[in-house]
Amino acid sequence: MNSRQLHYGFSPEHTECVFYCVLLHPMLLCASQQVDRDFISPIISDESLPYILLDSRTLWQEQILDAIQSVYTCRESSFAPLHIQRLFYQIWELISENVKSVRRKNGISDRRLSILKDMLSYIQENYNCKITLDDIAAAGNVSSSTCLVIFKKYLQNTPANYLIRYRLKKAMELLQKSDLSITEIAYETGFRGASYFAETFKKNCGCSPSEYRAKL
Repeated sequence: MNSRQLHYGFSPEHTECVFYCVLLHPMLLCASQQVDRDFISPIISDESLPYILLDSRTLWQEQILDAIQSVYTCRESSFAPLHIQRLFYQIWELISENVKSVRRKNGISDRRLSILKDMLSYIQENYNCKITLDDIAAAGNVSSSTCLVIFKKYLQNTPANYLIRYRLKKAMELLQKSDLSITEIAYETGFRGASYFAETFKKNCGCSPSEYRAKL
């Protein structure tokens, strides 16, 4: 996943899942200005390459997957920083050698990813206000039907469900970190009332907001 890209993980059944999250800063690779100029910047600044979907049936991609696994398993080692930097160089060498074939094969550049970014940014900036499907579509300068297609293609979700889940996420943060009442949190996160908030929270999280806060 390249820098500055919106993304999330899900299982083949499109349910919540556990996944490895390996986040590495490209500065770790910049041993010299030449390395940065020739091998780092051309890739991380390439908007036509938002991601590479790794497939273990392709040798160089299988090697990257193995290296990611090694990064995760060695993280507790006292020499982890050295091991991880070595593995990062190995991963980047494989990407640099094969990035041209990835562009040709996948045709990854997709204007719809940029549209999705704009729509998600709008939701995240205005989740505590009343938002309609037309509002979300307008943020991406597309029709409501195209908006639905884009959400389904990239997120396997509807804009309405994404908005609810985002509001619930923000509500959980407030339940953890603030002393606001349940009613105040409901309105703070865009729900139209405490009862609807409690009902939606329990349906999605398996407990009421007050029970969630009590568990903390």
